[in-house]
Amino acid sequence: MQALEEGVFFGKTTNTQNLHGLTVTDTIYTHDRVDWHYHKNAYFTFILAGNLYEENKKDRNHCGAGSLLFHNSQDPHYNLKPPGFARGLHLEIEDNWYVRQAMDNQLSEGSFLVQNPAVKLEFYRMFREMQMVDDLFCQAIEEITLNIIGKLSAIKTYPLTLWPKQVLTYLYDTYQEPLSLKKLSDELNIHPVHLSRGFSKHFGMTLSDYVRRLRIEKSISLFPQQNLSLTEIAYACGFADQSHFNRWFKAFMHTTPAKYRALLSTC
Repeated sequence: MQALEEGVFFGKTTNTQNLHGLTVTDTIYTHDRVDWHYHKNAYFTFILAGNLYEENKKDRNHCGAGSLLFHNSQDPHYNLKPPGFARGLHLEIEDNWYVRQAMDNQLSEGSFLVQNPAVKLEFYRMFREMQMVDDLFCQAIEEITLNIIGKLSAIKTYPLTLWPKQVLTYLYDTYQEPLSLKKLSDELNIHPVHLSRGFSKHFGMTLSDYVRRLRIEKSISLFPQQNLSLTEIAYACGFADQSHFNRWFKAFMHTTPAKYRALLSTC
């Protein structure tokens, strides 16, 4: 079984940045099938465009645009790529990076899909930083990585019981619709006060903020589909109109949808 060193992925690497224990790699996937292999460092794969299937010893995951997958170091897996263009951003984290940060490795167990939209938006910010490298690039990537680990660690502090899982299922099915706390509490038979306070405890943000982030994250995952206009994407993701979409996009991503879409089209 092949063991891959840092910064090595199957495909055409368009950009690699090595940052004292962190390695960020932008890769266009070119192999229809990649046999069983593992990477020496723990890493994230964030799909920017296209589709991949990945299987390890426990799960088989379909990863479309916007999917985020964490891989433990030395976790064997293989990949299949359907026909078409596919591109991914990878963040590798060496063990010594945690030592320099004087923090424990919070992500050492297994491999898993990440659903939290706040975490995914951090990867979209990382992609934007990769397109505009300057003297603050290293600092920015390190801050983003700390944000990612902090958000994932906060989620693990409060293991998901039945009702938080039900809430997430509901939100992912209805994020395009107006959010109604009363409707949600009635649907799940949970008191609105308990639902509101409990959600913030479990996810580190309010229900409304979670849905806003989810809508932005979903909108960016649609950007590679050039047949869709930004107005169509805005409506598809639950925004009232293009102006509403632009305001919230700039609030979270610090740029406009049009400019970010242009970044995604570069390669």
